[in-house]
Amino acid sequence: MPPVSEFKRIAVKGFGWQTAGLFGQNAVQFVFALVFARLLLREEYGVAMVALTVAEFASLLRVAGLAQAFIASPREEGEVRDTVFWLSASSGVFFACVLFFGAPLFGHVLEEERLVPLLRVLAAVQLMDLFRVVPFGCLMRRLQFREKAISEAMPGILAVCAAVGAAFVVPEDRRIWALVGMPVLRTLLQVVFFLRYAPFVPRLRFDREKARELLKSSYAILGSNLPSSLLELIPTLAVQQRAGAVAAGGFRIGNNLITPPTRLGHAANYTLFPILAKLRSEPERLLRSVLRSVRTIGALSTGIHGAVWVTAPALVPLLFGEKWTIAVAATQWLALASALRLYTYIVTNALLATGREMPSVWIWGLSLAVGVGTLYGFPMTSGDPTMGAVALACALGVGFLGSLVALRSHFGATGGEILGGLLPSVVSAGVAGALGYGALHLFPNSHALAALASVLVYSLAFLALAGAMLGGGVWSLFTVKGIKEVIRAT
Repeated sequence: MPPVSEFKRIAVKGFGWQTAGLFGQNAVQFVFALVFARLLLREEYGVAMVALTVAEFASLLRVAGLAQAFIASPREEGEVRDTVFWLSASSGVFFACVLFFGAPLFGHVLEEERLVPLLRVLAAVQLMDLFRVVPFGCLMRRLQFREKAISEAMPGILAVCAAVGAAFVVPEDRRIWALVGMPVLRTLLQVVFFLRYAPFVPRLRFDREKARELLKSSYAILGSNLPSSLLELIPTLAVQQRAGAVAAGGFRIGNNLITPPTRLGHAANYTLFPILAKLRSEPERLLRSVLRSVRTIGALSTGIHGAVWVTAPALVPLLFGEKWTIAVAATQWLALASALRLYTYIVTNALLATGREMPSVWIWGLSLAVGVGTLYGFPMTSGDPTMGAVALACALGVGFLGSLVALRSHFGATGGEILGGLLPSVVSAGVAGALGYGALHLFPNSHALAALASVLVYSLAFLALAGAMLGGGVWSLFTVKGIKEVIRAT
């Protein structure tokens, strides 16, 4: 078997650390969503989810691709980090003011006055997080994925534990503040952890020429990141506006269930971004790396998305209660949408890392246009989030097709290579999904037994098929040794 290259070792090790960190985060995040979905009224939970969505959108605009521009910059780290900090500081202050003073406007536009105090508290995140951008970028430039994973995972775990504990202590009518306080505490702890691993004291030094370089790259990256991130944020707001707060809560429950595979996909892409940037002058190695990502990361993420799709009819009422059965169909459509999004991310991530921003902008811009059209064009029923999820799947399907075109035209992949990258995940998930869905209906009177049977059948079938199709054997993905063989084979 061919030896594992240095970059492959770095990528695998980095992804391993990211996955370990995400496993801990996702476990406690799941408990977080489960506890608050049960403790809060459906309307309260929906309002809180809308507030978090608005705050996440503000964070996206605040960072504006600056961290990625810093990571991909060919200049030495010490040359640009002070300039990066002051750019980050100015945007942090601005968006904190937008959230705090603009909260009444958001409440009026979204027809929900309960958003106002929640958004004002969440404005603190914009101020605190400006101290994280430079240490985060430094760790990524140095390929210190272990330290990055710890700095993201531990604060998330501690903040969720504190929020859940507070929810059982504070009066019932104040539990929503325990939920909203979680991201504030998490951000504060992340700043502490990142500065621990990448100490940085900003100096009063700002280079306009370097700032222009960074902003040019940042805005180009933002042109791709903004529409892709809007497709994560706008659907919740659209569902809330057109189908009500209860539907928005159900939509976010579906998003919570697909968080593990989504986060794994993001982790893999974050890990690969600085590595792909180093391969921009080696087109053959770059193409091999991108195709390998499509095969392996695509299979991993699609496998988990498939498990969510199969078990959703039993899993949603089992975990969140019968009152949230409205989220079942939405969860299944969101799983499909998220799987399509992952493949698009793999290709556009490679485009951004190698300075090909415009194709990525077109792919995500077209997806966003389709998404807005379908989210506000498809009919929606009050209290039902399903059509919002269908609309999102249509939009991300367009982006997926665009990414395949870009893979061929900008990286030189042949149709056979693209098909070979997609087949392992599509065939494995399709066959395993049919078997798992059949097992789900063996226990119509027990959600727990139905979920257990379907996930076991699905997992066994998927791992066996994917292991064989990825170049190993039927049992390869069941052992550590076999997984290493599959990695070498790809």
